Amino acid sequence: KAEQEKQEAAQKAEKQQADLKRQQEMTPEMKEGLAKKKADVAAALAEKKKALLEKAEAERKAKEEKKAAVKIQKEKQKKAIQEREKKAAEDAKLQREAEEIRKQEELEKARQAKRDYTAKRKEEERQRKLEEERQKAAAEVAVEPQHLEQALKLQQLHDQLAAG
Repeated sequence: KAEQEKQEAAQKAEKQQADLKRQQEMTPEMKEGLAKKKADVAAALAEKKKALLEKAEAERKAKEEKKAAVKIQKEKQKKAIQEREKKAAEDAKLQREAEEIRKQEELEKARQAKRDYTAKRKEEERQRKLEEERQKAAAEVAVEPQHLEQALKLQQLHDQLAAG
């Protein structure tokens, strides 16, 4: 192992020596070409780095925009659901109110029918009593025709009852 490290160190030293010798042997044009080549490589690397940074930034922005769009869509869906629920609750309330109004109207109709029936019964009873009184008075008048005055009073009573 020590031998291998020695050989690697010797090879490294030889390479450095060769590089140094090559640099010393370079002409100014060669040095200028090498410098230009290094500058071109550095510029290309900088350009590539810039492109990668721009791409990463664009991807980050796209991801943020997508996230924002998803959030907006979820908010819209949430609002739509809330609106539907609100409308359904309002419809149910209106339905209950309409049902209550319908029940009240039916109840009022039943009450009116009862009042009408009671009034009709009372009127029939009143007419029956009037007829009984008229017949009774007529019987009395028929029994005693000389009581003309009483017949006149009876007729007036009958007219009053009929009128009122």
